[in-house]
Parts: sequence; structure tokens; C-alpha cells
Amino acid sequence: ILFGSQTGTCLEIARNLAAEAVEKGFNATCASLNELGFAALSAARTPVLIVISSSTGDGDPPDNAAAFFVAMRRKPPAGAPPPPPAPLAGVQYTVLGLGDSNYTRFMYVPRSIKGRLAELGAKEFYGCVEADE
Repeated sequence: ILFGSQTGTCLEIARNLAAEAVEKGFNATCASLNELGFAALSAARTPVLIVISSSTGDGDPPDNAAAFFVAMRRKPPAGAPPPPPAPLAGVQYTVLGLGDSNYTRFMYVPRSIKGRLAELGAKEFYGCVEADE
């Protein structure tokens, strides 16, 4: 269970969800998006991925998700060999986005994460949810 949290709400939800999963016999861990890092996502390491994130300011990633977000959006350098067509095939995910619809870029970070995971071949196992303040 990965989180991007500026004020602590996503962190609290992620910790509670991880604790509940462990109580039910699942092997669950909780970390910030930056702690794991985008490059570490794979079917072997993260076969089931739950992301809980907010946007901060007007669509910026939380501090503990900024490096992940930048790496996730980075395109391969010109001349680099093309990546495999679906590098995240075998990863199942869902995203819970927290936000405030008073901002122009409401849910920008959670929606970007969801979209990029799908582009890279991951499959949604549970419908992604957005919660407005």
C-alpha cells in the first residue's frame, strides 16, 4: 500500500488499511510513493498495488510522492532503446484519490498515477475512487 500525503490523511488511511489487511492474513506493507520509487514497480515486487494519494496546491504531488511522480512521467531519452510494451503487466492496482474540487487541477496526481499504471500494462482490480473534501 503506497501513499502520497501532504497533511497525513492519506498516510493514516494507508496505515489503517495495511493493518487491517495483515489482520486478515494478507502480506501487506505501507510506504510512501517515494520510499518504494517508481522504478521498483513490477509484477514480482508489487503484484497487488493500492495507491492512496492526494494532490497538493493546484495539482502538485505531495512532498513524499514528488520523486515518484517525476519518475513516473519521465519519457525515455532520445535514442534510448524502447521499453517493453507493457512493463507493468501482471501488476493489479487500485487508486484512492483525496482532493478538493475547489482547485482547478482536482485529482490531478491520483488520476495521473492511475492513467500511467494503465498505460504501462497494469490492470485495475477494483474500481478507483475519488473523494472530495
